[in-house]
Amino acid sequence: MDSQELRELLAGGETTTVQFQENLPDTDRVAATLSAFSNGEGGVLIFGVRVASGEAIGLDDAQLEEISRVVTATAACGVHPAVTVTPNRVRAGTKTLLVFRVPPGCRLPYMDERGNIWVRQGAGNRRAVGVRDISRLCRVAGYFRPDSSVVPGSGTADLDLAAVRSLVESLGQLAAKLPYDQLLRRLQITDAAGRLTLAGLLFFGVKPQRFIPTLSIRATRFAGNEAHRSHCLECRDISGNLPRLYKRGLAWLKSCLSLPQSGQRLTHEGISEPPVPEIAELLQNALVHRDLLLPEPVQLLVFNNRVEIVSPGCIAGGYRVDEISMGFSWPRNHLLYSFSARCLPFNGKGCGLLRARQSDFKVTLTDDRDGNQFTACVFRRENAVPLS
Repeated sequence: MDSQELRELLAGGETTTVQFQENLPDTDRVAATLSAFSNGEGGVLIFGVRVASGEAIGLDDAQLEEISRVVTATAACGVHPAVTVTPNRVRAGTKTLLVFRVPPGCRLPYMDERGNIWVRQGAGNRRAVGVRDISRLCRVAGYFRPDSSVVPGSGTADLDLAAVRSLVESLGQLAAKLPYDQLLRRLQITDAAGRLTLAGLLFFGVKPQRFIPTLSIRATRFAGNEAHRSHCLECRDISGNLPRLYKRGLAWLKSCLSLPQSGQRLTHEGISEPPVPEIAELLQNALVHRDLLLPEPVQLLVFNNRVEIVSPGCIAGGYRVDEISMGFSWPRNHLLYSFSARCLPFNGKGCGLLRARQSDFKVTLTDDRDGNQFTACVFRRENAVPLS
């Protein structure tokens, strides 16, 4: 790390990936921070900084030696599995700071000597508690995939046979010759006992929301450009399996955005602001790659100047917005991704957001780590008709 990068981190303050320390705290707090960074996206631990202001106060030689020794020993012996960190002395003006860069872990979960598993929340650490935290860590580590988990109380009677048939037809004659129950198991729509997987229910179920109500769309239309309750013109819940959510959600957006073309009467077919292909790409991305562990619906928000599509969960796989904008991707829900490639309009892995950002309309992508959601915002043209 050079001085310029250090100045930028100090100016940005503490975040989920940056923590300041004035001096050496007790080793339990050091272990908690190393564990939390390793269980997340990694992070940077900077010593010699005033926590409240981000001001560099510096360390003397004795402090530098002691902190280097203690943090390195804690990473090796106080965190399990061990974490490898290297101290880096960086100048901030006339002050010397000590910086430790902690990489994202590859052997999750990481814990302290007492067996506590720590995760980042905002600019601090907290213990991982409950099924959701542990499930997330296991998912990131590859031990658990939510979309392949079984839905209690479900069975083949809850399947939409027409939706299953469309998948089978896309697989060719070999799949069509297999016995129905065996085919469902091989496709991981059901388990050996005939219960539906979460992906099977969400993609091929007749009424998935009967089991999990929040696997739906919340569609809201506002007058003006602020998400205020008093400005709400319409709010509805859209239900159905994933292909129906996609079609119904897209139809609702088109009905909100449909405008008469220049010089034509209202009886002519309208144009959408923004155009349908960009909206469709972003909607499909939100439905397929949402975090299934979060009990929240996908949100469609229509304002006078923009459309926002909000998906529960941050970008998967540790990628950043600039990376997914270039086409990099890591499917969070492998089964849903596989089904969508067969049954929904699909133009290639990692291409949807890339194509949307290459359109003539302004598109912004926001990965909100603190709020644990991903927002795609498409701005409408200036001459769009105000909603009323």
